[in-house]
Amino acid sequence: MYKVVLDPRASNDVQQVIDYYEDQALGLGRKFDSALHEHLVFLTHSLLPKAVSGNPLPAHEKFPYMIHYLVDEVAKLVIFRSVFSTKADPENWQKRKN
Repeated sequence: MYKVVLDPRASNDVQQVIDYYEDQALGLGRKFDSALHEHLVFLTHSLLPKAVSGNPLPAHEKFPYMIHYLVDEVAKLVIFRSVFSTKADPENWQKRKN
């Protein structure tokens, strides 16, 4: 069984998305947070760690975000590294990877 770890930068990403959606419509940020949490549980139990480490996965079908993660086979960890908008400049993710 793999342990799931949420990188602090990913937690910050999620909070920024929640804040953004709350500014768009009251309650939408909460819906994003709930949908993301459910999707992370789903991914953890059904896709990961079978998925290829480093390949981003959709955060949720209704929200345009990708989850970036790593799988540490030795430590048996799935590390969620970021939640990035599919509309954001990919260079931002490249800078964070290093």
